[in-house]
Amino acid sequence: MYQALMDLAETSTRQLREAGIRLAEAGSVADLPHPALLPMQHASAYHDVLGRMARRQLEMQSRLAMSMFSPQPDLSLLAEIIQLQQAALNRMATVQTESLAKMGELAASAAGVRQANTMSKLMDQEYDLVAGLGAIVQGQMSAMAELMESLQIGYGYLLAQRFED
Repeated sequence: MYQALMDLAETSTRQLREAGIRLAEAGSVADLPHPALLPMQHASAYHDVLGRMARRQLEMQSRLAMSMFSPQPDLSLLAEIIQLQQAALNRMATVQTESLAKMGELAASAAGVRQANTMSKLMDQEYDLVAGLGAIVQGQMSAMAELMESLQIGYGYLLAQRFED
């Protein structure tokens, strides 16, 4: 056991030394593959994507405001926006219904956890439940992000058509 701990410490030290050498050669923290920096790289990616989305949203809102508050507002644009919003609400309801059905299935499978004979089986079943819940949440969040992106594209297309004419 002592040797295994020494090997682990030596391996970790070697990995840190190699990462430092790679950083010195690359000159950028972004090129450093050390796992300790992964959360920062992920946060940076989220920051970039959210910044682009916010910029697009502000541009669309300003164009929409210009269109609606002009001396002669385009009422057909308003009708198309209402249709887009109805489609978005229908999609949200579908995603919610699917998620609730999956949660019901997960709850039904949770009843079987009591049937485990050993601690290892119990742990496996508990982990499967947590993983199932994570998959449901991930699916719902991905669907909502896709819907949001789709709405931005739809609004942007409608507004671009109106301002090109």
